[in-house]
Amino acid sequence: MKTIKIDLYSFKELSKEAKAKVISKLSDINVDHKWYDFTYEDAENIGLKIEESDWEYATAKGEFTMSAPEVAEKIKEGHGKKCETYKIASAFLNSIEGEKDDDKLTELEDLFLRVLLKEYGKMLREEWLYLQSEKAIIETIESNEYTFEADGKMRNA
Repeated sequence: MKTIKIDLYSFKELSKEAKAKVISKLSDINVDHKWYDFTYEDAENIGLKIEESDWEYATAKGEFTMSAPEVAEKIKEGHGKKCETYKIASAFLNSIEGEKDDDKLTELEDLFLRVLLKEYGKMLREEWLYLQSEKAIIETIESNEYTFEADGKMRNA
């Protein structure tokens, strides 16, 4: 039998060069799975089904699963007043108040959907950018207590 002793280090204990190597190697650690599920679920909870998104370009495609006013009310119930979605929903509800023209209502609902999808696309992009940031990568490494050899090679005991 042969015994080999390997010293293992936490991320904080590594040299600058080794840290850079680790960050580069693990650059997709936060986005190599369905990281967007929470945002999609949030949208579903308010009655918006996101069918497709491109977070690189901050776009999303989808449809309402309930009426536009119901979606707006759910947003106002579940999202904070400082959220952009709350402001969008409030503006929509104000715009349809007292409106009797069906064509105008349809136009306002379509606009509400487009603006809401744009906001969700923006949220997805911001989340994607954050998850790929050095700060988020380091947080993931440290919270999972990964260990490394002195040169940055990952070794989890």
